[in-house]
Amino acid sequence: MAYMVTLTGNFLLITMVKVEPKLQTPMYFFLTNLAVTDICFSSTVVPKMLANTISQDKSISYLGCVTQLYFHLALGATECLILAAMAFDRYNAICKPLQYNMIMNQRQCFILAVGCWTMSFFISFILTMATFNLPYCKSNKINHFFCEMPPMLHLSCADVWLSEVVEYALVVLVAVGSFILILVSYLFITFNILSLRSTKHRQKAFSTCVSHLAVVFLFYGTVLFMHLRPPSFYSPEHDRILSILYTVVIPVLNPIIYSVRNKDIKAAIKKSMGLAKTIAIITSELKHDAQRVEFCLEQIEQNMDNTISRVNQNTTQISTLDEQLGKLKLKLDDLENKFRRNNLCVRGLPESVKDHAEATNQTVRKFIWKSTGLT
Repeated sequence: MAYMVTLTGNFLLITMVKVEPKLQTPMYFFLTNLAVTDICFSSTVVPKMLANTISQDKSISYLGCVTQLYFHLALGATECLILAAMAFDRYNAICKPLQYNMIMNQRQCFILAVGCWTMSFFISFILTMATFNLPYCKSNKINHFFCEMPPMLHLSCADVWLSEVVEYALVVLVAVGSFILILVSYLFITFNILSLRSTKHRQKAFSTCVSHLAVVFLFYGTVLFMHLRPPSFYSPEHDRILSILYTVVIPVLNPIIYSVRNKDIKAAIKKSMGLAKTIAIITSELKHDAQRVEFCLEQIEQNMDNTISRVNQNTTQISTLDEQLGKLKLKLDDLENKFRRNNLCVRGLPESVKDHAEATNQTVRKFIWKSTGLT
């Protein structure tokens, strides 16, 4: 359930920032990076954990364990650095409003984001190499629900002193360094808030800062305790609880604290819901119109079928009439032939037009000859 809330909340945030032009600012750019980090961070652990809960097979391959540890460390470090970049952005927005657009321009934001991701994955590579270059001969069972560095180090049969030093040094560099940057940024923000004259604005700003700092303390507190505690404080039961906090609970809280409580995000969600409602109404009307058009087309098709049927019937009738006319013509020809056979022939009359013309010429010649006395 928490995993679904994480996916839904963060995907909703990413979608709102993508489609709403008012949210195309550095603050929401880093919030989008945080949302992507939370989705991936939870996805490295929770799906496999759920699969192990349901399935009887609770094993993971060696390559799968290496991959899970690498991405878990990389995304955890990315979240630390992205939170620090967000605090730096808020510091410039509140304490240096006139220089904000020049300091946090698009190029600077892109460089910060790429730097966070690149540095995190490079550090994770070092920590993963420091973990899996050790010999493992104690057991192949991890007293944990996913591959994490402290439980893996306890399975090694060699001296893990160097690996622990590398772990402490890099955790101090990433987690402690970014945590100090966040505290300093919010300290300056607090001083700036105290200078506000409006009590209402001061309370609202403090409420936002407190909620942000609560998530920051919860995340950094669990991460720092997990990786910087002395080996004597190692406890598998406590590790499971701490891991649940920063791999499941924190990714659920981030979109709620940083987004749902934000008035711009609320306005964008309401606008999208209104747009979705309008689209639903238009879709319903179009569906109704489509049904009417479909009904009209069916009527036209039915009328065309009837017309074609009638044309076929008329064609058949015409063919029948043609046959009857042909038969009638044959009968008339037979009757004419019979009448001709029964006609009287008058001798001396020409039988055709040609014969009539020759007879007329001869009569004219005879008349001329007799008149002129020629023989």
